[in-house]
Parts: sequence; C-alpha cells; structure tokens
Amino acid sequence: MGTSIPRRENEVNVSGQGAIKTYTLTPEELAAIQPKPIPKSHSTPIGFRTKVKNTNPEEVRSDMAKIKKEDYLELRVKGSTRKEAAKKLGTSKQSLETYWFGKWGIKNDASEEVEIARYKELRTEKKQEVPGTQPTTEIKAETTTPSAPIEPEKPAPAQQQIEAIPTLPVQLTQEQADALRLVLQIKQPDEIVLHHSSTFIVTRERWRDELDPLNVLSMDEMIRALYFGFEAVKTPEELLIQEFENAEARFGAHSGVAFRTGLQIATDILGHKVVGINA
Repeated sequence: MGTSIPRRENEVNVSGQGAIKTYTLTPEELAAIQPKPIPKSHSTPIGFRTKVKNTNPEEVRSDMAKIKKEDYLELRVKGSTRKEAAKKLGTSKQSLETYWFGKWGIKNDASEEVEIARYKELRTEKKQEVPGTQPTTEIKAETTTPSAPIEPEKPAPAQQQIEAIPTLPVQLTQEQADALRLVLQIKQPDEIVLHHSSTFIVTRERWRDELDPLNVLSMDEMIRALYFGFEAVKTPEELLIQEFENAEARFGAHSGVAFRTGLQIATDILGHKVVGINA
C-alpha cells in the first residue's frame, strides 16, 4: 500500500469536529488491564555490566608492565640494541623512547650512553666487593629451656664486607686536560658526549685546533673523564725536568749538583735531548 498524497481542496472543505464517543469499561475489562502484583517467585534478572574504556592516561600507564631501569641497562651493557631490549622486557621500542626514557630521565642518545657507562662502572665496583658471610643454618629450638643463652657467631674480620674501591680519575696528557677544561667552559657534559659520539659514529668530524688532542680519547674515556674526574699526567721529559729543577731542594747544594750531573750523563747515554737538562 502506497503513501497517500494530501490534497489541499479536501483539507479546505473539511470544517468542524466529529462527534465524541464515550465508552465505559466493564469491571472485567478494567481488571484485565490493571497491573498485577509481582509474585514472590520472581527473581531479579541477570544484568550485563558494560565495560567502559579507561580514558585516564595515568591509570592506563599504571596498567602497563613495570619495567626497571636496571634491567634495561643490563641488557644494553650485554650488547642488546634498543629494539632487542624492548622485546625482551615485553614492551616496544616506541614505548621505551616515548614513556620510559622520560620517566628514567634519559633525554637523548648521549644521556643514554652516560647512563650505560655509569651502570657499567657500578657493576665493576660490585664485582670487586668481597661477598658476605654465608647464612648460618637455622637451629630448631628444643622444648627444654637451655641453661645459658646461645650467642650468634660473629663473622671473622676477613669475612666482613669491605668498602667499595673509589673510582679513580682518568689520566690524561697535559694537552688533553687543557683541551677538556677549555670545552667545558662553553658546553655541558652531555653536549660534549653527544658531539664526541658524532666524531666516531655519525659525521666522523674531528675536534679542531686547540681541541685536537681530544680526538684520541675513546667514548669510555671521555664519559668517565667528564663524570668521574680527570687529572693531567706529566710526560717522562716533564718528570725529568721537575727532578732536575728540585735536585738542590731534595738533596742539598753539594749532592744536588751531583744528581743533576748524573741526569745529564744518563740522558746523553740514552741519546735523548731534553730542553733544560742537556739541550
């Protein structure tokens, strides 16, 4: 059956209202449509709880697998790449770089190299520590009261844990030390590490001019020098000049002259010309 099409002339010709018809329901009809009481045997229908998607980013992050910074650094020290380490930790490389690195304070590649070097240094220090005493076997108490209390055995002095050996400063030549002090005046340590890594990996550019002595430093030496300290080590020629100049202060006037003469003879025999001694 199609939809009827209204005609305006029919609507205009119609006027007034139709007759109103009234009807009274019988008691039987009225009882049939009235609501009935709920029987006692009725039980509440089983509902279905709709799972609402969690949109709170903090709660979503809390549901993520907990990854420890130490576990990641351990894998990186053993040679795993970021992608391989992420797979072993049950996450993705993108999650590491966008969420976990920020939580661990790793800002860029140079900062990651620094963290790996620090962790490697900490591992070395832990390996140098003497392991503690073995736990003693637990002794079951008897029902009878002992005559005297049993004192626990004290560990022998040789078995006591010693303190970790402090990290020694990196030894550099005088030229390297001067160049590193100069670049530290204008750059932060993480910026220096990033630039130094570029000289080896990316652009293979070199430190130039007065900073040229830094080109022979490895990444490990550069990182340890920046974060654990460094000191300038004198060359053999510089040590000879120092001994030559301090001879009288150490041995007196008469013996100092003999000491200087001996140094001059020794350098001549070895065929070395040292300015200030025999040249």
